[in-house]
Amino acid sequence: KELLLKNPAFKQFESTLFHVTSKNFERSVQSKEANEKVNKLIKKFLLYLSPYVLLASAQKALEWWIHRYMINRFNRDELLLLALPYHESSIFVKILQNVEIQDNNDNWYFLKKFQKNNVCLPKQCLLNHAASDIGFLKTLSNYMNQLIELHININNLVVSVNLCCTAFLGVIEYSPKITEIQIVQM
Repeated sequence: KELLLKNPAFKQFESTLFHVTSKNFERSVQSKEANEKVNKLIKKFLLYLSPYVLLASAQKALEWWIHRYMINRFNRDELLLLALPYHESSIFVKILQNVEIQDNNDNWYFLKKFQKNNVCLPKQCLLNHAASDIGFLKTLSNYMNQLIELHININNLVVSVNLCCTAFLGVIEYSPKITEIQIVQM
């Protein structure tokens, strides 16, 4: 209800993800189709939640979703992207502690040492990673595009826009040579 006061778009999730029947929902026993439907709803909700992550009501919703929908396992990428603009805050550390980062083939492996040490992601590490990993740059750009498409009021996206701009500037500053692929992604 608190989130509804911030953005009426959250109303669409009352009859699905926040419905009383969700208390009995178990993802591990659902069909592939049912889980795909839930994944789409969760992704959309997390995109809407982006500007409000620091609010207590948003954090309560995330805790519920980790408990009920196991978003830290089934929607890990979306959850980490949601937290990334807040990489220097305690909420980022909490979210990072709740996800599993496998091995050095994992796209998020660069976060492993921060997860292990239970600390925030320093800005410089984020900039270096953006400059050195074109896949990360593409993921960040795609995420920003999804946010812009979904949010009517672009002013709500200041934190996410700042993250992308900072990452893009980091690519320009810290890449030994700017490539055409980097430019296209930015």
